[in-house]
Amino acid sequence: MTEKNADIAKLSFEDGMTELESLVNRLEARDIGLEESLAAFERGYALQVYLAEKLKATEMRIEKITAAQTSTRAIASKPSVQSAEVVTDDDGLPF
Repeated sequence: MTEKNADIAKLSFEDGMTELESLVNRLEARDIGLEESLAAFERGYALQVYLAEKLKATEMRIEKITAAQTSTRAIASKPSVQSAEVVTDDDGLPF
C-alpha cells in the first residue's frame, strides 16, 4: 500500500466498502478527468486489496471457530463404551 493510501488500514470494512462504491460510481459516471480517474482507480484498487484481505482474515477466523466447535461436539457426542450384560432367553440364546 502506498503512503498516500496508508489511511486505508484504519478503515472499518463497512467504511471501506462505502468509499469503494463511491469511487466506482464516480468512475462509471465518467464526469471526472483522466488524472482524477487514475487517482480514483489507484485508491479503489488499494481499497479492493485491503477489503479482500479483511474478508480472508474473517473467513479464517470463522473456520477456526467452527472447527473448534465441531471437534468439541464430536468429543461430547462420542458414546462411552461400557460393558453390557447380554440378556438371553431360557435356551441361552441372546434376544
